[in-house]
Amino acid sequence: RDLADRGAGGAVCHAAGFGEIGGDGLVLQDALRAAAGDMALVGPNSNGLLNCADGLVLWPVRDHQPFRCHEGAAIISQSGGVAIRYVNSKRSVHVTHVISTGNQLLLDAADYIDVLCDDPRVRVIGLFAEGISDGPRFAAAVAKAHERRVPIVALKAGRTEMGARMALTHTASLASGDAFYQALFDRLGIIRVRSLAAFDETIKMVLHAGLLAGPRVAVLTASGAMRTMAADLLTEAGLDLPQPSVDATGVLREQMLDFAHVSNPLDYNPAYAGSEGLTLENEAALHACYAAMLSDPYDVAMMIHDLQGEDPDGELARVSVLRAWLRATSERGVPSAMVSIVPESFDERFREICIAGKAAPLQGLEDAVSAIAAAVRAGARHRQIEAAGGPESLLLPSVDDMAQAGEPLDEHDSRALLAGFGLPVNESRVGNAEEIPELADAVGYPVALKVADASIAHKARVGGVRLRLRGRREVEVALTDITANLMRQNLPSRRFLVERMVDDPIAELLLGITRDPRFGQALVIGEGGGRVETLRNTEMLLLPANHEVIRDAVGRLLKRMAVPEAALTSVADAASAVARFAEAHRQYLLELDVNPLLVTGDGRRALAVDAVIRLAQA
Repeated sequence: RDLADRGAGGAVCHAAGFGEIGGDGLVLQDALRAAAGDMALVGPNSNGLLNCADGLVLWPVRDHQPFRCHEGAAIISQSGGVAIRYVNSKRSVHVTHVISTGNQLLLDAADYIDVLCDDPRVRVIGLFAEGISDGPRFAAAVAKAHERRVPIVALKAGRTEMGARMALTHTASLASGDAFYQALFDRLGIIRVRSLAAFDETIKMVLHAGLLAGPRVAVLTASGAMRTMAADLLTEAGLDLPQPSVDATGVLREQMLDFAHVSNPLDYNPAYAGSEGLTLENEAALHACYAAMLSDPYDVAMMIHDLQGEDPDGELARVSVLRAWLRATSERGVPSAMVSIVPESFDERFREICIAGKAAPLQGLEDAVSAIAAAVRAGARHRQIEAAGGPESLLLPSVDDMAQAGEPLDEHDSRALLAGFGLPVNESRVGNAEEIPELADAVGYPVALKVADASIAHKARVGGVRLRLRGRREVEVALTDITANLMRQNLPSRRFLVERMVDDPIAELLLGITRDPRFGQALVIGEGGGRVETLRNTEMLLLPANHEVIRDAVGRLLKRMAVPEAALTSVADAASAVARFAEAHRQYLLELDVNPLLVTGDGRRALAVDAVIRLAQA
């Protein structure tokens, strides 16, 4: 309060014991908010911040050597423990800023991103988060970062139910369903990683090699084992390994030993020592070999080679390999990475030479492949965002005006509403018990019979569904059985629905709309049917989403389900229809479920045969 009264521009609250402990801590946090007024406040429960670009230190202890960084990555961390790693980084992560956000009482990640992406010295932002409180504000900040061409790498804690509970006790930021966070990051083009090591390596990859133009990777190594391991890892990561062209193969065969095999990945089989031929000490021969391999078009090149030690006997080889690689990749204009097999076999002095030569120094083969794959995916998403209209396409609508309570519609009314937005629905009729046999005749056999009451959400569980009824007599018997089942459970049986069975569907899918109070509406596309809750094979997209994004998500799901590609158009069109309905009823739609959406035998039709909608009153 004294600082605010004096007109201070801002303050850091290092102290803990506020909202993160609940109870009296929440009272103290409210008092702190009132005392700060309009003053910027970092924390509470914060280690503070370091501005290494300008030499500003607001840090509670002298636990690091002062350093300056004129271009690099800004780290925003909800965890003080994670922030401290970058005060004394041992992995050559060049940081311009380290911000420990703490409880984010007045300033949160969105505020810091908004400011940092205006600084041209900040080329990448690394975000460690346990929770995001306001999806639309966060999306707006990330859209600005996209416009400024500042990629964001994120490590989100609380992926599992247990992890989410730990996040609650740590900083009191709710770690809501991880699927929503994944959908948010996918939408915004944020590169998500799963470990601190991957966080470091991905930041370095993006910082020094940039977002990549495609998945074509050239790999060189002096080890047959590493050639095989790299091929496995890169293929599993979805990256391409184009084989050398005839021209490149001819040049390489002239340079390599007779028994060496020309391939990608390439084990170029150098001798250890000597100034003649292809040896690790012959920089000119190494450069010629590397340049020949890179004469074909690639989107990124990686050299797998440990650069470790100070023994004089090995120094010439280490320096020759590094210089030849940096020269060849620079001349070819291909983004590149120098990769050690394990993290500890890449000395800092060599990492810094790589950085000066504009190559990413990546520590550990598996994390390196993960980082390269992330840069490829992020590059593709960046281009997709630009094609969809740029940063404005990333924005999320406000969640403040969304209704909180409402009543479900029955299946018939739900399907009728969705059909009006272009969702193909199976032919059906609705009526009372006396009318249903005649309606079944009109629909045509075989038919399905269901209770049609909005108060019964799971009809099959209460014995309210009969399938494959082949005549009026079977319909009458089924009506009697269903009515008896419902009466025993004191459930209503006033209205029934009869529909034509879909012949031999090749897949059962689910289309749904769910909501999160922080992020708004999401479209869920998944494997459907009676086992939907156990299969959990889904794609989630935050809305609004354009047809191309929906089609891509459907394609990924169908590929996992081994459903023929012919079904892609019909399912994507159905999913887009559901998305259009949701966006048109954004304020009032509480829940929507189409299950199953049946894909017909040839894949060219997708029909909704069950649907439930819960709407608030307009």
